[in-house]
Amino acid sequence: MIRYQKLFILCLVVFMAVSAGYGAQERKKVIQGNDLFEQEKYDAALDKYRDALTSNPESPLIEYNIGASEYRKQNMKPHWSSLKNL
Repeated sequence: MIRYQKLFILCLVVFMAVSAGYGAQERKKVIQGNDLFEQEKYDAALDKYRDALTSNPESPLIEYNIGASEYRKQNMKPHWSSLKNL
C-alpha cells in the first residue's frame, strides 16, 4: 500500500512540474507585450500578443490585449473582431 502511495505522490509531483512549465513562454510574451503597450509601441505589442495567441488560441486575455492594442492604433476593424471572440 505504501508503495502505491509513493508512486501516486511521484506522479502528482511530475504532473505539477510539467503543468507549471506549460504556458510559461505564453505568459512571458504577454508580459513583454504589456510592457510594449505601456510604452505606446502598439505594433510591437501586437506581435508579442499574436505570438502568445499561437500557444493559446482561445485565451480571452490575449484576445482582449490584441483588441486594446488595435484600438489604441485606431484600427477599429480588427479591434472589433478580436473583442467579439470574448
